[in-house]
Amino acid sequence: MGQRDGARDELIAGVLAAQQQIMRSMQGATKEAWLDLDLTLSQIKSLLVVSNGPLPIHALAEQVGLQRPAASILVEHLVQLGVVTRTEDTTDRRRTLVDLTPTGVALIARLRQGNEAHFRALIERLSEGDLSALAQGIAALAAAARAWKESMAPIPVGDGDTEK
Repeated sequence: MGQRDGARDELIAGVLAAQQQIMRSMQGATKEAWLDLDLTLSQIKSLLVVSNGPLPIHALAEQVGLQRPAASILVEHLVQLGVVTRTEDTTDRRRTLVDLTPTGVALIARLRQGNEAHFRALIERLSEGDLSALAQGIAALAAAARAWKESMAPIPVGDGDTEK
């Protein structure tokens, strides 16, 4: 590994450490909202997935790691709680789409709002120079995220190994 690679690795390690510190701070800002939830982890995951837009139950099952029958039961519970709806897909009547209700949208917004408000309070404390540098860095990171998503490359989990 060259000297340049070592310096880059140190920068990356510093960014990751700072990101962890920010995430711990932001978790504290939304702790009460999350602890007040009376939902299972699978239900929360499902709501977060559905918050990106309506999707068929089979796609929801795949994204949250459930079998289709279990996903159907989970969706039924969420329907009973009033946070999602099931509707017939107008393009394919054999498919049922899951979408958030206004109550579900409000719940997700409440969970995200605490993070947004806290993050805003943090960045408002920055000097103009630091804010400008952060804006440039975040824009570059967002561009990298978009490019990665468009390439459909899987994001490594854990130590970088995708297979165990």
